[in-house]
Amino acid sequence: MKSVFLFDLDSTLLQMDQNEFLKMYFKLVEKRIAKFKYDPVTFMNVFAKSANSMVKNDGKITNEQLFWNYRKCL
Repeated sequence: MKSVFLFDLDSTLLQMDQNEFLKMYFKLVEKRIAKFKYDPVTFMNVFAKSANSMVKNDGKITNEQLFWNYRKCL
């Protein structure tokens, strides 16, 4: 059986404290990537930059492409 997690990141379904959510989310991401032997500080900096680039995406390439373009920075 597969598990699926759906996030309501813009609080359209449930009200939430986005700052608290992001703090917890990033802490969990950092914990998870430790299993892959990445430096957590470097990874989180690259992760944040890739996420920011998706927010600023002008549509010339997909968000997926933007996100994975930053992988070479690790």
